[in-house]
Amino acid sequence: HRVYDDAFVERLTFIRQCRDLDFSIDYIRSLIELSSKTDQNCGAVRKIALMRLEAVRTKLRELRELEASLSDFVDACSSSCIDGPAPDCSIFNDIAGLRKTTTGTGCCG
Repeated sequence: HRVYDDAFVERLTFIRQCRDLDFSIDYIRSLIELSSKTDQNCGAVRKIALMRLEAVRTKLRELRELEASLSDFVDACSSSCIDGPAPDCSIFNDIAGLRKTTTGTGCCG
């Protein structure tokens, strides 16, 4: 068994929490470095956190767009071809970017 002092355990805990927040290794290194620099103000720490927040917000926008697309695919399938032959499912066309624009088309229409 290894015995770690409290400071080491705190650092490991901090790193784990940063990873849980999806900070990159480079950001974590910077944060650790900043945590011991008394000549730096918290603006540098805030900048790193803000960059991560902006990345999360961008990812959320992308996920919302993905959700909307997938929802449209499922809705189109439900209204045009549910229970038809799988190879003719409208979702294949939607994924391929070949969404049919005419109504009543699909594997069952």
